[in-house]
Amino acid sequence: MNHFNSKWDIATGILLILLFSLIILTFRHYGLTWDEKASMEEGEHFVGWYTSLFTDRTLISKEDYFYYGSFFTGLAFFLHRFSPLGLFETSHLLNALFGLVGVIYTYKTCRLIAGPKAAFFSIVFLALTPIFWGHSFNNPKDIPIAALFMASFYYIVLSYQKLPNLSTSLLIKLALCIGFALGTRVINFSLLLYLGGAWSLWMYNQKTKSHLKTLLKKFLVVTFIAYSIMLAFWPYAQVSPLWHPLESLLKFSHFNWPFNNHFKGRFISASSLPWDYVLTWFLITLPEYYLVCLFLGGFLFFQRMKSSQNKILNGNLYFILFLAIFLPILLAIVSHAVLYDGIRHFIFTVPLLAVLAGVSYSKFLEGSAQSLFKWMTSMAIALSAATCVWDMIKLHPYEAIYYNRMFSGGFSHAVENFEGDYWGMTYKEAAQWLIQNYQSEKHPVKVANCSASFLSGYFLEKINQIQPRFISVEMNDDPDIVLATTRWDFHKRIQGKVIHIVERMNTPLAYVFEMSKNH
Repeated sequence: MNHFNSKWDIATGILLILLFSLIILTFRHYGLTWDEKASMEEGEHFVGWYTSLFTDRTLISKEDYFYYGSFFTGLAFFLHRFSPLGLFETSHLLNALFGLVGVIYTYKTCRLIAGPKAAFFSIVFLALTPIFWGHSFNNPKDIPIAALFMASFYYIVLSYQKLPNLSTSLLIKLALCIGFALGTRVINFSLLLYLGGAWSLWMYNQKTKSHLKTLLKKFLVVTFIAYSIMLAFWPYAQVSPLWHPLESLLKFSHFNWPFNNHFKGRFISASSLPWDYVLTWFLITLPEYYLVCLFLGGFLFFQRMKSSQNKILNGNLYFILFLAIFLPILLAIVSHAVLYDGIRHFIFTVPLLAVLAGVSYSKFLEGSAQSLFKWMTSMAIALSAATCVWDMIKLHPYEAIYYNRMFSGGFSHAVENFEGDYWGMTYKEAAQWLIQNYQSEKHPVKVANCSASFLSGYFLEKINQIQPRFISVEMNDDPDIVLATTRWDFHKRIQGKVIHIVERMNTPLAYVFEMSKNH
């Protein structure tokens, strides 16, 4: 198990090569999202903070920026300076590579806990999770968090297994990953809690306090290094190293988002969501095989508890895994946290769920269940996975808005009752249709969208470098063309002629309107 030479490791290597190839082939297909402009501006001002020798203080004075660490956004903007790609294309490629890092560390974590077979299944499940794969290309906040969280969690698990003999190199890797995670989003302080919890459980099992002093020192060293790295990537925290991180934690716990969520066919304020909001979103957006695998895991757990083998293998690690998955969800429910965009802010738990699913399925196959039961279960998982792959192909490049068939009622029904393209990704396709198909005697044609002008303007400006056919304007600038997604029923508010519809699986996601000056 300590050598990466099994058939499962070889299969994993082949899968990772395929995933990397898919990234290279498709990363240009994805549209922009609402947060990307602000994120790249944040990265620009982070680079400016250092290159101006701390005189460019935008990053510590503007609320849109100062609550976030700039590890990913700063790296993306810095690499853009040397990239032959555009700013957002560079960011998308880097974003997707971070997603791949998350897949790799999902494998490594699961392998530590349950071996190469379980680890292989875990990354198959994760790669076929549309919400993770789709967001990997244009979500500059939640995917880097998920990848860095998973890398940190791997080293937490590894440190637990190496206790009490923790090498300096392991402690440095652990501190670096946690530091980069903190330098992306302050909520990753939970990683230090999981680390302390894992080490405490180990000492409890040893029935001795002889290692307490040594481990406490090492924990403080890891915390100090991680905190220092966080400060390096977070200028706002540099100004006040204790208060500003605490202020940001409090801010994120009840973030002010003054809009409505489309949930179960109704528009509900983000501050007044029902208690089952998060659970419902997990149920309708994760492929069905997750539920099958979690059922298998529960079945095996109770079966083992009833048997004479009362000790569960790696029990403490499973407890930490469960805690990392379900504690954030439980806290969000209990605290009535302000939530929006489905489970976007809980994407960091999806790789952990994939680990749990991989372990459950692998242990089930190795267990004492009847062959017929194993075959039927495997067929159910394979059918669910195949259906998910088919839907991902049909949705591309909008895999992020996938809904499963069993619990959502199917994609068309789900989009009528929940969010469709809530991030403006479809404006790229709408703009490209205009470029390729729309002809007008007027030059340039004024184009607006109902969300943020850069979401379509970025692509229109590229064609303008060749021929000035279009100009991006705001909605109040008397546009000739209006692009509208279905979020908040934007498309129902426009009084114009529909000349094109962006759709997937026979479901409209965005509209192109030609405006009549008589309206």
